[in-house]
Amino acid sequence: EMRADVRIDLHGLKEQEAWQRLESEVAKAQRQGHQTLLVITGRGLHSKGEPVLQKALLRWIRGPLSLSIAEHAQAAPRQGGKGARWIFLKPKP
Repeated sequence: EMRADVRIDLHGLKEQEAWQRLESEVAKAQRQGHQTLLVITGRGLHSKGEPVLQKALLRWIRGPLSLSIAEHAQAAPRQGGKGARWIFLKPKP
């Protein structure tokens, strides 16, 4: 079973709040030499329409965070499934 160096819970936050927390936590994790992050977005059950944070997280991973991220993947069902995503940071240069 994989273990996260850092667990970031964005569940229940508004999109802008979630971005600020994620950006801050990723930067902090990199400074501390961590590489394995589990980001919890929730499944979007309380969103009107489609899940907001899941889509935003993918957009951030592919956009502003892309230089810091080596890989990412959806978490296994027992780790949060569709409501969580693994992020693997590139090693510090």
